[in-house]
Amino acid sequence: MCAPDGPDGEVRDRRPNPVSAIANLRGTGLPWHRVLARAAANSWLKLRSARNCCGNYGDPGC
Repeated sequence: MCAPDGPDGEVRDRRPNPVSAIANLRGTGLPWHRVLARAAANSWLKLRSARNCCGNYGDPGC
C-alpha cells in the first residue's frame, strides 16, 4: 500500500513486499472480481507512469 508518509506529504518509494500486497487485496471488502479489476487497472497506471505507486491510496494493487 502506498500512503503519504514523507515530511511534506509525498509518497516515499519503498519496495513492495508480498505481505503488504496480500493485506492490500484482502482488506477491501469487495468481491474478488472487482478487487482483481482494480488491481489490474492500478498496476497499469503504475507501469504507464513508471512509479511504485498509482496514486489511488489504499486501492488494490497500489
